[in-house]
Amino acid sequence: MFQPPCCPNPLCPSRSSGQFTYQCRGSFRRALDQRLVQRYRCGACGKFFSDQSFRLDYRLKRPRLTEPAFWMFASKVTHRQTARLLRCARGTVRHRLELLGAHCRTFHARQRLRLAGHLEAAFALDELETYETDRRLKPLTVPVLLHEPTWFVLDLQVAPMASRGGLREVDQVRRDLLRQREGVRRSESTSAVARCLANAAALLAPEARGLLRSDEKHTYVRLKQQHLPAGIQHARISSQEPRGMNNPLFRINRTLAMMRDGVSRLVRRTWAASKTREQLEKHLWVWTVFRNYVRRRVNRSVGESAASALGLFPGPLPTNDLLGLCPQFRTDPPLQRAAS
Repeated sequence: MFQPPCCPNPLCPSRSSGQFTYQCRGSFRRALDQRLVQRYRCGACGKFFSDQSFRLDYRLKRPRLTEPAFWMFASKVTHRQTARLLRCARGTVRHRLELLGAHCRTFHARQRLRLAGHLEAAFALDELETYETDRRLKPLTVPVLLHEPTWFVLDLQVAPMASRGGLREVDQVRRDLLRQREGVRRSESTSAVARCLANAAALLAPEARGLLRSDEKHTYVRLKQQHLPAGIQHARISSQEPRGMNNPLFRINRTLAMMRDGVSRLVRRTWAASKTREQLEKHLWVWTVFRNYVRRRVNRSVGESAASALGLFPGPLPTNDLLGLCPQFRTDPPLQRAAS
């Protein structure tokens, strides 16, 4: 049975004292789905709350749209088409992306912390390039760090890049106007890659040994030395190598290809491109959680996801569980086994 971990009132004295008590105060059935909901009364502040206060669909008028929206966000369906299929407004779809993006990012961060001290150092790093609003003037980079043995996407970041060179005169005028409004656009690729490596380094055991694969971008050498232990080797592979299964970067290349195929904003030469990088990042976290926890690790691995290969869960996570409790109130299961 569900037990409330804390009072949902942010001003409750039990939040600071750590002494949380509650009393059961009846129950009711929700009109939307006829689910029986238990009510409680906080012993510290006296406010009432229920099981529903800890769910992701709290105060949603149409909670049944959340799960199909999650699947569509990971299946290359645009916002407009999602609204048509679900027969709702585009604002509803946008709100679901806001809700699911924050939920998925927090959920993944909590699960990633459970790997601290157990993670095997076998990484692959690469960057995916896209844009926000304008392909020439506002490009973006998306560094992705992959745990190679399990295909588990450990981390990703979204960062701006400088405007492209060789612009036409009309584009140069538009670039100058953009600089007047927003300032000079500078590349933050190096800092984004550094954050990915630093987040992975926090999960490794002291004196960890292993391997990092990447292409021959020069900044990766310095960043690896700064953020990863010295015992981890760095294999640099030319990006001109044939992109087949024999390529050492096959798994990260395939992951980025799957990301482009699953996220409508990343499809090349499309009108569905992101207008802001913040919205792109939320969309990518939804896809990442789908890839890590819901989808099979590979098509032939029945009953195994990337997260279950790391021991986080027994198998692929049902979406009704993933989209149930809010991550800040979720009680995570113990780590099944240490990754080897």
